[in-house]
Amino acid sequence: MLSYGYFFSNVETRFGPQIQRAGASQKILFQGKLSLAARKAQRDADREFLEFRETTRAKGPTGLAR
Repeated sequence: MLSYGYFFSNVETRFGPQIQRAGASQKILFQGKLSLAARKAQRDADREFLEFRETTRAKGPTGLAR
């Protein structure tokens, strides 16, 4: 994420007066969170596949409801 700020009045710091600031940051995902997200994605994909398979079975090979 990028950020930018402008000071309407000078802010005095040890480096002198500051008029504007800019910054960048990034979230760091930890191993536990990554594996949890992967398991959730797999569960969601399995659920969607089962729903698709059930829908196609109910309609039959012609695509019409039985």
